[in-house]
Amino acid sequence: GKSPALPGRRMLRPLSLLLTGWVLTSTFHVIASTSSGTGAAVVEVNAQTHLHICADATIRIVHQPRRPIPNPFDSLVVTAQWRRVPFTTIETESSVTVQTARVTVLAQKATGLVEFRDRVTGRVLLQESGWRLDPATDFDGSPSYAVEQNWVLKADEGLYGGGQYQNGLLQYGELPLQRIQFITEAVVPFFVSTEGYGLLWDNYA
Repeated sequence: GKSPALPGRRMLRPLSLLLTGWVLTSTFHVIASTSSGTGAAVVEVNAQTHLHICADATIRIVHQPRRPIPNPFDSLVVTAQWRRVPFTTIETESSVTVQTARVTVLAQKATGLVEFRDRVTGRVLLQESGWRLDPATDFDGSPSYAVEQNWVLKADEGLYGGGQYQNGLLQYGELPLQRIQFITEAVVPFFVSTEGYGLLWDNYA
């Protein structure tokens, strides 16, 4: 099944997602990587999508608008200083593959969509099925973005976390979740899957 879209408004900074957990090679040339301010190696998929290699099983996806964001905000959540870990990158005409000791990440150049696989077993952990960053106007009239991101979940997969809500629900695998901070509801954009991965949606929507 498909996970529900996660729409919202956000401040001017790239949309990023940190996947932590358990997370096709051919003879093609290897592409170079650069370093982020957090010490993680950065692999460019296309102008809008970059992969930050934080650890063997921790990969950060950063999506950004076509036009660069002037003076973007730094993340208030992803602040750790990462140590470089060994990884390989393989580029074909249509995709970029990154492999660490524990996870394989396949990213499509045309769309920036990513897929995570367990490096040892080859099992698919998570697939991104869509994302959007549409220009919008914030409540105070300042420029912002309406954000949407979609993931494909397995039919029997459970998704837990997201914060503390008064809706009587425990898992959100196939359910919409309106993430708005109230006095009695706390939004924590981190989810844990029964498939063995964790998902942090680092977006101030």
